[in-house]
This record gives sequence, structure tokens and C-alpha cells, in this order.
Amino acid sequence: MRLLALPSTCLLLACAPSKAREPVAKAPATIAAPAPQGISTEAAPPRAPQVNRCLPRGRVAPPPTITLHSPSTCAEHRRQEAVLGPLLVKRYQPMVKGSRVDVQFACDPLTFDVREVQLQLGYGHGGYFAIFRLWRDSDDAGQFEALGIAHRLTGGAYDKYTYDVASRFEVRVSRGRVDARAVLRALEVARPALTASVREMEPPALPNMVFGRSSFFSSGNFHNYVRIIDSMPQALERQYTGYPSSPDQGRYLGVQLAMEQLSPLVVDLPEDSAPLDEAELRYFTKRFIDAAQDFERESWWVRDRWLRLAGRLGGPVLVPALLPELQRRIDEARSGDSESREASLVDAVVAMQGMTGWDARVAEDGSTRPVRDVAVEYLRECRAALDGPP
Repeated sequence: MRLLALPSTCLLLACAPSKAREPVAKAPATIAAPAPQGISTEAAPPRAPQVNRCLPRGRVAPPPTITLHSPSTCAEHRRQEAVLGPLLVKRYQPMVKGSRVDVQFACDPLTFDVREVQLQLGYGHGGYFAIFRLWRDSDDAGQFEALGIAHRLTGGAYDKYTYDVASRFEVRVSRGRVDARAVLRALEVARPALTASVREMEPPALPNMVFGRSSFFSSGNFHNYVRIIDSMPQALERQYTGYPSSPDQGRYLGVQLAMEQLSPLVVDLPEDSAPLDEAELRYFTKRFIDAAQDFERESWWVRDRWLRLAGRLGGPVLVPALLPELQRRIDEARSGDSESREASLVDAVVAMQGMTGWDARVAEDGSTRPVRDVAVEYLRECRAALDGPP
């Protein structure tokens, strides 16, 4: 009989049959997906908002304007009207033989002492355009302070209209004081003249009667504007821009007579090389905003000269007032291929560059961009700034 060899431990102890070991389940291995090469897995920092190039600091509040009162009574000018009526009749050139010239005077609302006189004077030829101001702070002041801001061409106005040609002008500033008695004496004629309307009355037609007619026309386009403000404040205002002509005599003779009285007080003021101070710039800003409200009805050359002055003297505060005019000029340029319509954008673009400090006229490679593209870019970015949060 053969004996089996057992382990020594089983000789001493009873060895029970061993159970098979159950396999131990292992957790599935987690395999990390490799990050794409060159891309960070960290969160990207927030992107800074793009700075608006037109108005990087947002909208700028315009200076406050005065609130004018509606007149309840009218100033008395019967003595002056008795003199001015025949004078205006004499100046009128009748268009119909045998007609009668009639002059009527309307209400002058200035029933308090005059505090300020604002004038605008310009000519379509020659490039001259100026705004003047006469003012005093109290009714008993012996003098009116005086300020003039004039646009004068420096040559090349009739060359092909480019950015360079649009910049060929000077802004001349004049300052001084004018005796209050001289101002008030001129206003005695100017105020009733501003209310005058002149009309021609044809004689009644008779059977088989033919009236002889005549007319005149001049190419001397001119701009006259007068605004007088009293201490209430109430205002008397009148303007004419156009050509001397038979049909328009009744519209311009009164304001022309008023300007003849008032312009000598300011046109010869001494020029001053000192730049405009803060108060004077604020005054120009108010006048530009006022004028821009009527740009749609204003002569093109008056608008151009306002824009040129704004490019030199204005700032971001004038951008909202200029945008409607910029839109009109873009629309006109798109409506046809006329070179003059494209040229009309030049003054608007130069003004935008001067007011905002952002020059969109030059491309990255240094070339000059098409003026229409530049105008559209100014319009788009400036509107985005105005439509955003204040």
C-alpha cells in the first residue's frame, strides 16, 4: 500500500477540502481623453467690449438752452413804421406797370429791454460766412460785449473737391465792445424792419388791357439772419437766404434793411488770435444745434460752412445734430452718379473727423478710402454709440 505525502500541517490537523476562490471584480479603468494639442482647457477670460470709435465715452449732453416766452403784447413802432413804409416802397422794383406796393408791419414781441443780438452774414460766392453776437448782462450796462466767428476761404475752392480742398479755409475770431447807445439806436430801425412784409398789388384788369411786366434776377446769393432777445426772454427772428430777384423782394427787403443797421456794429471788430474760450465754444455749440434743426430747408452752401466751422470748433457734443445731415447726403449720393453729390459728403466727413478725433478716411495700407464708404462707417458707428446705454 502506497502512502500519499501530505503537508506537515495536515498531519497534525484535519484538513477540510478547500473551496475554489471567487474572482474579485475590478473597477473599470478610467482613461482620460487627451486634450487637443495647442488648446487650453482653462476657461477663457471675458472679452472686453469693443470701444466705439465715434464716441468712446458715450453721449455728451448738450449745453442748456433758454426757454423763450410767447408774446402777449407787441411793442409800439408807429413812428418808425411811418418812415420805413415809404422807404421800403421806394426800394421795391415793381413787376407790373401801374401796380401799388403795400407794406405791412407785424408784431414785435420784445416788450422788455434787449439783452442780446445774434447775426449771421454770408455770401454764396467768395466763401465768406460769419456769426456774430452782441450781449450784455444787465439792462443798464453801458456797453455790449461783441464776438465774431468767421469762415474765410484760403484758395482752391473750385478745384476737384477733395479732403485737402475742404480744409482750405481759416476761422477768424473778432472780439470787442460796442456802445449800448449805438446798438439801441440801430435797433430802433432794425426791429420794425424785421416785421415788415412788402407785396405788390396789381391794378384791376380792364377789357382788352395788357399789363406790361418786367423782372430782374441776380446771381449774388446771400444769407442774412437776425435774432434779437430781450430779458423776458422773448425773441424776434427773421432770415433770408437766396438771390436778389423780383419775386423775392417782399421776403428779403425788411431783413436786408435790418442787417444794414446792425452789421456795421460788428463787421469791423478787431481780429483776435486768442482761441475761443469755454463760454465762446459753448455759444457756438448752441448756434450750430439751432441751425442744424433747419438744415433740410437751408441753402447747401450755408450748410457746408456750418459743417466746416463745426469740424474746427465743435466736439463730440455736436455728433447727434450732424447725423441727420450726414444721412441726407449719403442718400443723395446714392440716388445718382453726380460728382457733386459725392463731393457733398466731403465736408460732412471732414467735420465728423474733427468733432470725434477718429479718422476713418485712410485705410490700413495708407490709401485714401472712398468717401461714400467712410461716410457710411461714420454714420453706422456713431448711431451705435447714440443708440446704446447712456
